[in-house]
Amino acid sequence: MYPVKLPSGFTCRSMKEAHKTLGIGGGTFDKFVLIAANELTALGVAADDVAAVGAVLNGTKLAVRARA
Repeated sequence: MYPVKLPSGFTCRSMKEAHKTLGIGGGTFDKFVLIAANELTALGVAADDVAAVGAVLNGTKLAVRARA
């Protein structure tokens, strides 16, 4: 879970902080998840695993997308 402190002492930013200036809208986010799923499928990743990755990505949507 973010933020996380690495053994080196570096602290990663939260998802919200890392993405706040990028202007990622809901549609752009959804397209990214779709592209990721298609690429994983093309690489032969099992459907259950693709769904699990999609669920994790979608779980970050509110933190990543731009606020209107």
